[in-house]
Amino acid sequence: MTREEEVARGKAAEVLLRNELLADAFEQLDLTYTAAWKATASDQTPERERLFALTTALRDVRGHIEQIAVTGELARRQLGIN
Repeated sequence: MTREEEVARGKAAEVLLRNELLADAFEQLDLTYTAAWKATASDQTPERERLFALTTALRDVRGHIEQIAVTGELARRQLGIN
């Protein structure tokens, strides 16, 4: 991928991270999964593991978008773009 493409992807990722609807979706899903996990009984191991996996996946998606934004910013600096 070229530096210019990284810059463009980074800008798109920044737009996503600033998107109020997406930010709210991440927050609400995290709250929902955490509340459901807390409500499980100790003998509901498969459900607890499923909710943990959902929470982890949600954080992974957000982290991936954040990494694209950082990579784009670094590429922008390397190209000397303001």
